[in-house]
Amino acid sequence: MPTNHETITKPLFQQRLREFINNPSGHGLEVFSVIRNEDKTLKLKQFDAKDTLRSKLDNKLVNGYLQSNYLDEDALVLESMENVNDELASLYYLHQTEDYHPFDFLNSNVSEKFRNSDIKQLTGFAFKIRVNDRFIWAYQHVYPVSIIYPDLAIKIMSIGGNDAYDAVDSSYIVNIRDGVDVIVMDDTLYTSNIKLLESRFGFENFIRSKAEKTIDKIDSIRIVEDLSKLKEYESKQISRSKKLMNVFSSPVFEMDTDKLIEKLTTLPRYQSKVRIENGKIKLPTFKDVETFIKVLNDDFLVSELTEIEYESQNKSKLDP
Repeated sequence: MPTNHETITKPLFQQRLREFINNPSGHGLEVFSVIRNEDKTLKLKQFDAKDTLRSKLDNKLVNGYLQSNYLDEDALVLESMENVNDELASLYYLHQTEDYHPFDFLNSNVSEKFRNSDIKQLTGFAFKIRVNDRFIWAYQHVYPVSIIYPDLAIKIMSIGGNDAYDAVDSSYIVNIRDGVDVIVMDDTLYTSNIKLLESRFGFENFIRSKAEKTIDKIDSIRIVEDLSKLKEYESKQISRSKKLMNVFSSPVFEMDTDKLIEKLTTLPRYQSKVRIENGKIKLPTFKDVETFIKVLNDDFLVSELTEIEYESQNKSKLDP
């Protein structure tokens, strides 16, 4: 699996998506079922979608959903998944690596066909959008409420558009939503559904691992007297782990440590916020830990216009 990845930008993402869904030569659509095995691993199976179904899926998901949700240059907000914020409606991206590659199963050879007996193992649909020999994937998760089993309900449908109904004789019904949960392009994931990654694709483990690496990074620059309260803070809640993951790539880590301590002890906005003794930051309480994380994230800002001090976790770097 590649380890050197190019920087993802919104224009680059949208350009590559357009190459598939707006290609002048058209595109093809293949449908696969995603099966969860007894050992929790995922497996692709061919899904025998008839032409009418494929055409409807193409119109709804590719020409409809992907087009309207991801190609609007003004509306789309694209962020690295390492900066995930539960309060922001963003599209997040993450390069799959040896450490975390939940959609690696898409690269496997497919030799089996989905059968009715697989229905209880059905966990999603994978749509392969192809242009010549190039392709991308769109994944839609299947939730339990999306499947109606024959022994759980009587299925009905309207007759001829009239206000009359009759029972539908079928083994089960699967609802394919008008939406996509994950896009995979060149081994890079794009998703707004972070909760799905956390609950079904092991993203919590990735977050905690990244948070622990952040703590190791803090330890390596030797500016905190005792890390025990920071480690305890991280272990309590996944939301706290996310905060630490968010600062892993902070430019504050690139500062000279002596200069950093000097600024924290001399700048008025930090003097009352950060406890420092003998050149070391002290973190006796969770409140101190949270303030320290805000310092690492450079959250304390002052307006040049009004000279009012703000606290802002979400920032976009401006061009000079």
